[in-house]
Amino acid sequence: MALLELTPEMTIGELVVGLGTLALAGFTAWLARRTSAEVHISEEQMRLSRESIEALDRPFLVLSHYSAEPSIGIAQNLLLLRAENLGKGPALFEGVRVRLIGLHARVELGENPLEGSIKVIPAEGSWDFRVLLKEPLNEGTRFTTEAFYRSASARKYITLSDLRALPDGGLEFIGHRRLNLR
Repeated sequence: MALLELTPEMTIGELVVGLGTLALAGFTAWLARRTSAEVHISEEQMRLSRESIEALDRPFLVLSHYSAEPSIGIAQNLLLLRAENLGKGPALFEGVRVRLIGLHARVELGENPLEGSIKVIPAEGSWDFRVLLKEPLNEGTRFTTEAFYRSASARKYITLSDLRALPDGGLEFIGHRRLNLR
């Protein structure tokens, strides 16, 4: 049995209907492929629109040392920090982790001061807090802070800050990086 069989009993009308049916099937297949491609383009445009809206509202939380007398906190095994939101939208601050930078492992130095709660830090706002250290910081000790937060649209971020303990008990912030956690 062939896919298309012509017999002497067929009329011209049947042939025209058969060819029209084949043309309609081909056009329908072409239209389905084109529609699928356009749907993909529309989904990509929606994703880009969401990302651009998020970029307008994105928080950027940066930690800094806030004590007027830097040696007070470190001498008492306290890390006195200020979380500053340099972004355009509010930051829902979920916690901070302080870790010693080692050659083979990262040792946690402090406890999370938020303990499961969330602190809202408005755009261009700040919040001062303390982290109780498990061990004292010696001069030159390098460590990192990890600030965990979300935007108002629930996108998750982390800001990594590298620090070094100074001889006067203060801190030198070496750099900050924001990462999207999605």
